Amino acid sequence: MTTTGTAIRTIAESVTFSSIAAVFEREIAATTTLTTLFTISATPGGSVLGSSAFSCLFITNLDGTNFVTVGCIDDGVKATYHKIAAGESLLLMTGQIDANADGGVAGTQTTIDTVNIKADTGTCRVQVLAF
Repeated sequence: MTTTGTAIRTIAESVTFSSIAAVFEREIAATTTLTTLFTISATPGGSVLGSSAFSCLFITNLDGTNFVTVGCIDDGVKATYHKIAAGESLLLMTGQIDANADGGVAGTQTTIDTVNIKADTGTCRVQVLAF
């Protein structure tokens, strides 16, 4: 492969989070069955992340072959799905989404209530951090 006119840059970012109500940190086995990672609720615990929205979601696919798909759902009305290839990560710095099937102008941002995951063809180890 030949690439011309491309510059490689190093990007460094520093972010401070305050008032973190709860932290969800797990290494899980994502299977080929759609599984809920966590939900948002006023009462945190287990697979329930407290508060009205998360501030940060970081998911790393530790598998060397298969991809996983992560769904960010707003009460089943709006949803976005993100493919995480083998060895790659997804970082969301907001718990808000707007899913627009028309491809038009962005509508109303709503809070992600559920995050789910599904592996493509075989079980994948995945690290999840949300707060």
